[in-house]
Amino acid sequence: MVITKIFIASQAGQDTATRMELSAFFLQLNNCYINRGIYFTPVFTEDIPDNDAIDRELACSSLAVIILGRETPDADFLKTYGAAHDMYNKTGKPKISVYEKEPAAVSNLEFFSQQIQPHRYLKAPKCQGDGV
Repeated sequence: MVITKIFIASQAGQDTATRMELSAFFLQLNNCYINRGIYFTPVFTEDIPDNDAIDRELACSSLAVIILGRETPDADFLKTYGAAHDMYNKTGKPKISVYEKEPAAVSNLEFFSQQIQPHRYLKAPKCQGDGV
C-alpha cells in the first residue's frame, strides 16, 4: 500500500466548508484507488501544533494544497505557504496546488500567480465502481 500524504493549508478559522469538501474529495479518491494500493491521507494546518511540526509534515507530504480564499492571506498563512514553496524549491516536493472555490481578491491572485507556475487546480475525480 502506498500512502500519500496531502498537506492542506488554509487560514485559521476560515474555509471550514472548503476543508470539509477537500476531505470528501480525498475520501472519493481513496474509494477509487484503494484497490490499486494507493491511499491518500490529508493533513490540515489547523491540526498541526507549531511551525516545526508544519515543516516536518511538509517534508513528508507529496502534495501541498493551498486553499485560496477571498480574504487577504494573513502572516501565518503566508509563512506556511512560504515554507511549502521553499521546501519544493529545495527538494522538489511537495508539489503545490491551489484550490480556489470562489474567485479571490485580485491581489491574492496576482501574488499566487507570481509564485506558482503553472497553477494546478483540483477537480473532483470521476470513477465508476471498483473496476476503475
